[in-house]
Formats: sequence, C-alpha cells, structure tokens
Amino acid sequence: MVNLLDVADRLLSGPKVPSDQWDMGLFREISRLVKKYEIKYPGDGSHFNFDEKMPKRLLEAGIEFLVNRGVYCVTTNRVIQFSEQEVRDACWTAPRELVVGEGQDARLLKQRQEDGKDPLNLMPGLNSPFDEDLGLLVVKNEALNQAADYIGGFNPRQVEGREIYGVAMEIYATKRVVAAQREGVRRAGRPGMAISYYPLGTRPEVVISAVDPDNGLRRTDGLQLTVMPDVKIEQSLVSAAVFYEEYGSFRMNTGGRGLIGGFCGGVEGAAVEGVARTLGGVLTYHNNLVCTGVDGLLKNDKTMTQKPEYFWGTSLANQAFNRYSSLISFNSGGGMSGPGTEEHLLDQALIAVRCAINGTNLFLPRQSIAQRNSANTPMEGRWLFEVSRATQKAGLTRATADPVMREIADRLKGRPIQPAKHINECWDLVHSQPTPAYRELYLRTKGLLASFGLEFE
Repeated sequence: MVNLLDVADRLLSGPKVPSDQWDMGLFREISRLVKKYEIKYPGDGSHFNFDEKMPKRLLEAGIEFLVNRGVYCVTTNRVIQFSEQEVRDACWTAPRELVVGEGQDARLLKQRQEDGKDPLNLMPGLNSPFDEDLGLLVVKNEALNQAADYIGGFNPRQVEGREIYGVAMEIYATKRVVAAQREGVRRAGRPGMAISYYPLGTRPEVVISAVDPDNGLRRTDGLQLTVMPDVKIEQSLVSAAVFYEEYGSFRMNTGGRGLIGGFCGGVEGAAVEGVARTLGGVLTYHNNLVCTGVDGLLKNDKTMTQKPEYFWGTSLANQAFNRYSSLISFNSGGGMSGPGTEEHLLDQALIAVRCAINGTNLFLPRQSIAQRNSANTPMEGRWLFEVSRATQKAGLTRATADPVMREIADRLKGRPIQPAKHINECWDLVHSQPTPAYRELYLRTKGLLASFGLEFE
C-alpha cells in the first residue's frame, strides 16, 4: 500500500483546488457513480440490503471515486491522488485479526461475517463529555464489563478548573485524560486492557502527547484518526499517523459514514461516500479499524424518526467491506434520545440487531449528539452486547430480522426525543450497578424484545 511519507508528499504537491470547487465536483462525481453502478434503495421499507450483486457495485463506485477524485486535504487545499492499484490494495492490506492490549488482558479484534454466531467485539465508550472528577471512575465501571475489548477516552470541559484552550492546555489535558483511562482499567483489575485516545485537538504535538508506556498510550493501545465529511483530511493527522504507525498503535477511522443530505445527496450517494471515506482513511492514515455506513446530517428533530433507508445504506456498505476487503468493521450506536431512557435503549436495540446481522462489531452506544455532560452509563454497552447475542442466539437472518427491526421502529415512531439523564441518576458508580429504576426499565425493555423473538440468556 502507498507509504504514509508519499501521502505527506502528495498533500503538498497535488493539484490545488478551492474547497467549494472540491465540494461541487464531489457532488457531480457521486451523482454520476450512483447512476453508473445502479445503487438504488428499493423504497420498500427494508432495513437490510437483499440485492446480492449491489455490494460489489458499491465498492467499485467508491474505488472509482478515489481514483478519479482522490482525497482532499483541507490544510493545503490540495488533492491527494492515488492509482487504481493503490486503492484496491487498501481493501486488502489491513489484517483480518488484530490483537489489542497486553498480557492476560489482550483481546483479539476480528473481521465478522453476516449472520455470524461468534460474539462481536465491543468498544462500549466513552468518547463523550465527562467532568474530570468522574472520568476515571466511569472508565473503571466500563472496564468491569468483561465483554468490553477496549475503552475509549472522554472530553472534560475543564482540567483543574482551567479551560482547555491552546496547545499547552490541550497537551496537559491529553496527559490527564489518558492517565485517567489507564488508571481506570487498572482499578477494574484489567491493567493490560487496551485504551483508545479520543483526540482533544488535531495538532500533531497534541495527538502525539498521549504516548506514555506507564501512564498513557502503549504500543498495544490505539487512537482515532477520522476522515471528515466530503472525503477530507487534515495534514496534522497524517503527521500523527506517521508517528503512530512507527510506534505500533492501532488506528480507527470513525468517519467512514457517508452523510445523507449533504453534497452526496440521498442514501445512495451517502453509501458511495461512506466507501470512499473508509478507504480514504486506510490510504491516508493507514487505519486498521473502520466505522462505516451512512448517517444523516444533524437536525433539530423533536420526535423520533426511524428511517429504514439509513439502515439499508449501512447494511449495503457493511456487506461490501465484509465480502470484498479484509477490514475490521465497527458500527457506532448513536441514538436520537439520551441515555437513561427507554427511547435510547430501543434505539440501541436497533443498532445491536443490525450489527449482529450485518457482521460488524459494536462501537460507542451514546447519543448521536452528546448534548449533556456526564450522561453515558455502562448499561448501554452491556445492553448493546446483550441484544446482539440475543439476535445471534435466535438465529435471525436478514429476512427474519427485518420484521423485528420494523417492530422496534414502530415502537419509537413519533415519540418525543428524550434528553439524557446524568449518570448519577441511573447508575451507581460506587457499586457498579444500575439504579433500581434503570434496572426496572432495562428488564421491561428486555421483555419487550423477547416478545419480538430475541432469545436472551
């Protein structure tokens, strides 16, 4: 695959293109590719793709986009160009299996296949705003979940009463956050468990400052290097990728989802963008974990609006990568309503069923827009994993899971979007268990899903 130093050269020497010209060119090219490769949602309310030939066509559309258009660097306003062979190599260079963590706490992350029976890998959080005094304790509670394979970071609003502003404070905050992650997993009795850094800034010196074999990122840990919407990257993150590839850490692209309603148009164009963003991250950051599919532009909706075409587009992209690449895929569990509510649990259930059927690992069961500080609880990650296992145990397939998805979606349709509750309202951080009210809500929702055909242990 193309060397990262070559990428660093090309983002300085590629064709100079104004940002607005790139955006309009992207719109025209993706519109053309959607027609050429006949990417089309059937419009029948399906939550999964049933056209067995379309995943291959979708992958070819994404490859052709990168060969024709490349990846745009917002720092230099230049296009990073790739040959067809380089793009195709990106599909198969990453390993199908990856060991993260060390010692007895090491875990194996794997590429999954559709309708599989093996437990999915789980990254339960955080990637959310948490006050500094809560962060360590929340990480500990998340790490007590034995299904969790690694733990993400958190974003404090302040550190020691100081606003996180400027390089010096971003570096200091980074050191504090990753130290809290490391101490949190140690207190959970899993000192070798992998942690992942959620960058508090994109300057390379900030991203690199997370490295500390004793109190920060080890070689067996990882970080997120994300491709932005419209297939755009930053020069500073390429610099960080060069460093972390030499260091040995794994790298995840959480920006592999195409955006419905942006320059890519509808769900079909978003699926093409999702493939391009995913492979673009492999090419420019050498990501070895990806989070792909489609999503919608953030809106100020007041009620729950379940859109099956979103799930269809993600199903299509997952099929493309699971069948025609070696990439290890995750799907994020964003929800419209906040944690601590029945609406959020049902939203997460849709994600968990989808992941079990599509063959993608589980990632980040939080509200899509983290609107409240200190909201996520360990219940959501456990719930995501439990529902995925119940789906597998029931032996559901695309054909039999689709009616279940519709049942859950019907329960949510038209409900007001619920705000998140503070973690202390629904989780006991001292005793590592849900509050009685949250446990009752969990059991009631679990019973509802069992009535739809899921088989819980």
